[in-house]
Amino acid sequence: MQHSGDGLSYKAILDNGTFSKTVQVKVDNIKLPALLNIAASYDVKLDADPNQYDNKLTLGFGFTNFAFSANQLTLAAEYSYKEFLSLRAGFAYQEGIMNEETRPSAFTGPMAGLSYDWKMGEDGNTVSLDYSYRATNPFNGVHSFGVRIGLGTAE
Repeated sequence: MQHSGDGLSYKAILDNGTFSKTVQVKVDNIKLPALLNIAASYDVKLDADPNQYDNKLTLGFGFTNFAFSANQLTLAAEYSYKEFLSLRAGFAYQEGIMNEETRPSAFTGPMAGLSYDWKMGEDGNTVSLDYSYRATNPFNGVHSFGVRIGLGTAE
């Protein structure tokens, strides 16, 4: 991206003050803010019985490319029991995150959370309560609470 046009010129009065001249301002190229996320996950069935799907472990990996700061790698795992209770843990790594002097943000890496889901009726509607925590320095971490409402479809 670059700037051009009449908006970059102005009238300047020279030192002796007897005449003025139009001056064109030089501007630098602009870097566009951009964010790229790439992620993948894999479900691992933990039940011995092939007809049962009560215990599931999901492993996840994420890569985030920031335009103006260091890239971030995230590793995470989620254990879910009978599709109503989920426990999560993860770690986000960024260059300099381990050193207080070079840390790019207040987040220090570790994170965790849990969800409890209620099925409401036969048509697939759910209500979920969520909690998550991210470690920070300074401060004492970020706690988030949420409610999700999922509207299913009748078949």
